[in-house]
Amino acid sequence: MTQHEFATCATVQKYIAELAGKGLTDAEQQERLTILAEFCTFVGRTPDQMVAEIFDVETQKYRKRNFYSDRVKEFSAQIPGTWSARTARGNVIRSFFIANGRRLPNEKPEWL
Repeated sequence: MTQHEFATCATVQKYIAELAGKGLTDAEQQERLTILAEFCTFVGRTPDQMVAEIFDVETQKYRKRNFYSDRVKEFSAQIPGTWSARTARGNVIRSFFIANGRRLPNEKPEWL
């Protein structure tokens, strides 16, 4: 997926609008979009595909929430650093889903 194709996805546009409303700098927004693009490559899906397949609109039930929760955990674990640094990376992905009306559970610390 090219950078242009990524940026024109409807779900990415919703996420950009959400980020703009938070008062983030352009650099902060771009960093979050880069993390999202890396995650899409990691799972081999487009942003639109991820949002479409996590929730079944007909049955009003989540379908692949555990799949994406596990992938977010794996994706976050790829970087060195503290638990909070890795969780912050995963929270970028969670915020993308939230901006598109879907929710992934928060990561719980290992000590809980």
